[in-house]
Parts: sequence; C-alpha cells; structure tokens
Amino acid sequence: MDEETIKGKTEQGSGYVKEKMGQATGDPNLEAQGKNDQAAGKVREGFGNVRGKVKEGADALGDKASETGARARDAANRAGRHADESTDPTR
Repeated sequence: MDEETIKGKTEQGSGYVKEKMGQATGDPNLEAQGKNDQAAGKVREGFGNVRGKVKEGADALGDKASETGARARDAANRAGRHADESTDPTR
C-alpha cells in the first residue's frame, strides 16, 4: 500500500473525530474542519491508490522489457553460434 494511501486514511480518521467532537461540543468550526480533513484525506488516499497502480504497471512493464531483452540476447547468441557452425570449414 502506498504511503499516501495510508496518510489519507489517517487524515480521514482524524477528520471524523474532529467532526464528531465539533458536533458533541456544539463547535461548528471544528465540525467543518473535520469534514474538510475527511475530504482532503479521501483525495490523498485516491492519489496514493493511483500512484500505487502506476508503480505496479511500471514494474510490470520493466519486467516485460527485461524478459524481452533476455530473449533477444538468447536469440542473437543462437544465431551467432549457428553462423559460426555453418562457416566452420572442419564441419
């Protein structure tokens, strides 16, 4: 899980507590601050989720590129060996 996702969830939780404290104490400013913190936490969590998905996709793409490079090297080596064998006068 991305660090921003965790921070967003934490911010939502603390916002919820502020909202309820504002309701319990009759403090509309604290209640509003809590709602704002929850909204900001949801945005941060969403950003973290997207960033995590992008990283997963980039990692997968990097893995595929490595696999493709390895296959290309193997094919080049096989082609080189084949060329050496076909031009070897002792064969």
